[in-house]
Amino acid sequence: MRTPSRLAPWHVASLLLATLFWVSHALPPSVWTLAAKTGAILALAAWCWPHTQGLSRLIPLALLAHATGDALLEWARVQQQDWLIPAVAAFLVGHLINLRLFCAWRQPRWLSPVLAGFTLLLALLAGILVLRGLWLSQPALLRVIVPIYMSVLLAMALMAQRTGNVTIALGALSYLVSDALIGLTHFAGWFPGFESGWLTWPSYYIGQWALVTGLLHVLRKQD
Repeated sequence: MRTPSRLAPWHVASLLLATLFWVSHALPPSVWTLAAKTGAILALAAWCWPHTQGLSRLIPLALLAHATGDALLEWARVQQQDWLIPAVAAFLVGHLINLRLFCAWRQPRWLSPVLAGFTLLLALLAGILVLRGLWLSQPALLRVIVPIYMSVLLAMALMAQRTGNVTIALGALSYLVSDALIGLTHFAGWFPGFESGWLTWPSYYIGQWALVTGLLHVLRKQD
């Protein structure tokens, strides 16, 4: 498999759109913020698509699912509606796709148990607080889908360490941190939404970027 260039137009576009969305976080939601947010992930998928085949084609497919979730969340902000459940479902599909890839990984090699322990501890602490707020104030359907989502996300983050690649493992952990911040903000009321947004997007995008670059690097070495 050919090594994708870091200066490829789609990769540069993804980085620029991600930065644009981050710096425009203080602005009211609009079709432009939606385009920047969703475009950053779609451009990342377009960058890696030509360099994948077979099972590795799951990488851009997972990004497409996540971009769908991003679009639903941002459009809900534009329309001032609640589309959290379909957005969570889209992200769940993306995590399941990545989990499928990690479970089928050739030549698995686990990383440090310390990293796995930290991942479990972070998920446990955030999960307890999120589930408490979820159970006290959220509708029944969210009480079902959010715990399922959290379990799949944790499984994905742990199985990412099975690849033996630090970049992949840290990317999955960064994604976990992003969702923990969102969960603590939305369900536990820990952080003001505006302030947490400055951290959730960078940790989310860096997580996606690290997963993609790490996966492509390992897959290239395996070919």
